[in-house]
Amino acid sequence: MKKYILFVFCMMFSSCVIVPAATTAQKESFNNSVPTCSDNCDEMWAAAQAWMSRNLTMKIQIATSSMLETYNTTGDSCLSEEFAATVNKEPIGNSSYKIVINVRSTCFNDGNSIKKQIDFNEYVGKFSK
Repeated sequence: MKKYILFVFCMMFSSCVIVPAATTAQKESFNNSVPTCSDNCDEMWAAAQAWMSRNLTMKIQIATSSMLETYNTTGDSCLSEEFAATVNKEPIGNSSYKIVINVRSTCFNDGNSIKKQIDFNEYVGKFSK
């Protein structure tokens, strides 16, 4: 029985270890693709909310004119990875805003979160005029 418990523990631990962390190139790609808006912020904000509804495992719990937030993840394992996120519309001057997402995963510091963030930027960025 002890061997079985040890085996299960090792499998759970190793599943998070083998998930690759976000690379520097991915982080740069994310930072360089953050969507911005001025006249079309309402459309881009709606796109952000639609993306969250379709691409995250957790449902949106807060939706205001400047913040979208999902419920927190409930799991703690990479075996059934869950994603939660917060999106903020931040002023950058001249009546312009940037729309910034922060994705959280049950696999801490994994490459899948940054991939979702980049996908979000690409999707919402399509709505800029």
